[in-house]
Amino acid sequence: MELLAFVFSLFTFLPGNEKTLRWFSVILCIICLAEFLAIYWLVYINKNNVFIYNFLEPIFTLGYAWIIRIFIKNTRYRSWIGNLSAVYFLVFCINMSIGQGLRNWDTYTILVGACFILATVCLAFIEISNYSYQVSLQRVPLFWISCAMLVYFFPSAVFTASYEVFTISPEFAKAYGSAYGFSQKILNAFHYGLLSYSFLCKLIFRV
Repeated sequence: MELLAFVFSLFTFLPGNEKTLRWFSVILCIICLAEFLAIYWLVYINKNNVFIYNFLEPIFTLGYAWIIRIFIKNTRYRSWIGNLSAVYFLVFCINMSIGQGLRNWDTYTILVGACFILATVCLAFIEISNYSYQVSLQRVPLFWISCAMLVYFFPSAVFTASYEVFTISPEFAKAYGSAYGFSQKILNAFHYGLLSYSFLCKLIFRV
C-alpha cells in the first residue's frame, strides 16, 4: 500500500494540483525504502529490525504534521503545531536515549506521536469548518489528508496504549502480535487509500 500511495503521490506534480502535496512523495519514498530495508534486515541479515521503525516514526510523524501545518492558514494553530512538534521530538530523543532505547519497540514515542497527530488533525478540521466561503469537501486535499490521519492514528494510539497490558505473558504477547499485525493491514489500506485520493481529488473534481 505504501508503494501504491507513493505512485499516486507523483500525480501531485501535475499542473493544477496543490504544490504542498508534493512533499508526500518524499515522505512516502522514505517509508517505502525503510520498509524494504526492514524486510532485508529481518530476512537476509536475520536480526531485529525494530530500530528501523523507531527511526522512521519521527520522520513521518513530523513530516505529516509539517504538511498539515502548511495547509493551515490560522497563525495561532500553526504556532501550536510548531510547539507540539518540538515537544514530540524532545519525547522521542529522551525515550530513545534513556527510555525504551533503540532496540526495543518505542511504544511511548508512538503513543505521544499519535496524540500529536490527532491534535493537529483537530486543528485542521476546525479550520476547514471555519472557511468563509462555500467549499466542496470532495476536492479539498486537507480534509482527506486529515481523514487519512484520523483513521490510522486513533486506532494505533489505542493498540499501542494496550501493549503493556496484553504482553504480560508469552501467550498474550503472541495473540497481541497477531491482532496488531492484522489491524495494521486494515488501517494501512484505509490510510494510504485516503491519502491517494487526496493526491487526485483536485484533478478529478476540477470545478
